[in-house]
Parts: sequence; C-alpha cells; structure tokens
Amino acid sequence: LKRVQILEIERIDNIWTARTITASNYRTGHSTEFRFEDIAYPDSIDASLFEPEALGRGIGASGGL
Repeated sequence: LKRVQILEIERIDNIWTARTITASNYRTGHSTEFRFEDIAYPDSIDASLFEPEALGRGIGASGGL
C-alpha cells in the first residue's frame, strides 16, 4: 500500500501550491519527502508546449521552460 500526503499548501501568485509532499510505502516502510522552495510561476506559457507533439517529447526536448 502506498500513500501520498500533501502536508503544506500555500497560495502563490493566486495558485494553490503544494509545498511539502510525502510519499510512503507501508509494505517496505520507506518514505520520501519533497519540499519545494522559491516557487515562481511565469506570467505566461507558450501555447506550443501543449501541442501533442511537444507533450510527447517533453519540455526539455521542445526547448520550453
């Protein structure tokens, strides 16, 4: 059984944003915590990033962000 919990949420640039997330595996007892700092959202995003071809390649391959 695996469980993901959002432990800290903050409103940044009017967007609710998870700041701390934990993922736990109850079978193995392993857990991982993700902490996000210095979050900034861009004013705009190039619409071409959402075209099917770009989504298939990923952000790094399409030259975005």
